[in-house]
Amino acid sequence: MVNFKLTIPLSATLSLVIFMTACTTTYEPPVVADKLIWTSDGESARPAWTLMPAARKDSADQSVRVVGMSNRHSTQKGARDAAMDDARRQIANYFSSQVEDKVERIESGANTQSGVQDPVQELNRITQQLSVHAVNSMTVENSRFEQWLDSRTGKTFFNAFVQAAMTMNSLHVGRSGELEDMRRFEEDE
Repeated sequence: MVNFKLTIPLSATLSLVIFMTACTTTYEPPVVADKLIWTSDGESARPAWTLMPAARKDSADQSVRVVGMSNRHSTQKGARDAAMDDARRQIANYFSSQVEDKVERIESGANTQSGVQDPVQELNRITQQLSVHAVNSMTVENSRFEQWLDSRTGKTFFNAFVQAAMTMNSLHVGRSGELEDMRRFEEDE
């Protein structure tokens, strides 16, 4: 016969030991690189603007700022291009989400001849156009390049950070006749 009085405390003790052992296990974080060899600004510490987490609207000069970051690249140009692409994507995504609200408000009061509205199709068309506009209007305000040495492989690589901005007044949404012009353009295709 099984002694239940002994089994329950024993299983509780085993569970506690397993739990404590699992919680005390530590893992070393992966090593990104060993040594910072060179920076474009001559400083070993990264400037505060490189740590900006997401698109930020600056009401003082009515602009949106983002920080584009690259991954590891074998050349400085490759790192810069990747950081610029990341900044463009962030600005396009920021303005696309800003445009969605405005376009939805415009369409909610609109009426078509057939009485049928397809706001999703209209929304995608306008968002694409404005995203391209945002990319063309972007200006670079700050940049930082870093060259790192990975001693395990003996190879160096570059990282880049680019702070870019776009002014809010360069974006025009919902001008008179804009939606009608787009509908006519769509019908002509």
